[in-house]
Amino acid sequence: MEKWKKITLAFLSVVGLLFGYTQCVIEAPKNATAKKINTSTNLSVSNPTSNTSNTSPTPTPTPGTTPGVTQLTGNQLFDQQVKPLFESNCFACHAPPVNQPILPGPLTIYTYSEMLQKLKLGTTRDSNSLMNKIRNITSHSGGNRCPQGLTDVVCDAVAKWWDFENGGTTTTPPTNTTLPTGAVTSITNMGKVTGWAADPEDLNSAVVVQFYVDGPPGTGTRIGGINANQSGFNGGYAGNHAFQYFIPVAYRDGVTRQLYATVTDTTGDIALTGTPMTFTAYASQVNGFNYYTNTLKPILTNRCASCHTIGYDQHFASLLSPSKAAGGTQTNNEMINMPSGSHMGKNHPGGNICGNKNNSPCSEIQTWWTLEFN
Repeated sequence: MEKWKKITLAFLSVVGLLFGYTQCVIEAPKNATAKKINTSTNLSVSNPTSNTSNTSPTPTPTPGTTPGVTQLTGNQLFDQQVKPLFESNCFACHAPPVNQPILPGPLTIYTYSEMLQKLKLGTTRDSNSLMNKIRNITSHSGGNRCPQGLTDVVCDAVAKWWDFENGGTTTTPPTNTTLPTGAVTSITNMGKVTGWAADPEDLNSAVVVQFYVDGPPGTGTRIGGINANQSGFNGGYAGNHAFQYFIPVAYRDGVTRQLYATVTDTTGDIALTGTPMTFTAYASQVNGFNYYTNTLKPILTNRCASCHTIGYDQHFASLLSPSKAAGGTQTNNEMINMPSGSHMGKNHPGGNICGNKNNSPCSEIQTWWTLEFN
């Protein structure tokens, strides 16, 4: 019995020791040791090629120039004023071919260096290789593109480009140096108004142009406004100051009107150069659009798509050349004259595909014209 007591006591002692060594002691967390920051180390990153000052020095104007007025180059003038007119007036021939046969007009008319060479071959703004080609004095498969003479928009732009390249001013000088200024340069038959406006004293802000018909502010009807902040011809001022504005459909009804455009200053309303400008604009009609889409377009796609891009907007512009107000009729417009063989001295590369204007597709073109403008 005594032996079992000793064994039991020994067992309990061992268990007690084991139990004591397996208990966890919970201590309060030690404070983290803060890392020292070496304040002598420069943490900034510098650009070894930059100026030590963050403020750029005020530039000194070049002698003979006007501060804030962009010095235009001949290339910029061509791209902004001449090339867009070539694109809109010469696309029928001078375009990448959709298929065969290849259209005869070269694409070099859109290249500044190529056209400059032709512009330089001559003695005056009215007599040079480029102008002679455009006017069909030198044989031009597209005929005379300035049928109204040198004041036609294409010839006028080329003549002004010639002036620029031959000793003309290297800037487009502003009409004043303090008041807001600008100009309306054109209104298309479809009511697109193009121009520019700027405030010489605040070139970073867009000038708001307001439009009125049949009278200036106070007597005319305001039809809308737009910020002059688009890229394009900027009047020679630094920044984007161009605008394109579409006259509302209600005033594209074939009625001849006058457009007034103004900018506002503390001194009052300032009329833009070129205004009031007389215009007669047209909007497409639902019946005309549906007839073109469902009837005429499938015919043209079948017969003309190998040479031409087929699309309503492009063909509507041809239907308006000339407009009804300028003498256009259902049997006298570019859209019907070209498939009949020629228009204003410009031959159709595909020849006469109508035979006469009462045959298809010319008969359908007449119906379309009537739906749009009668």
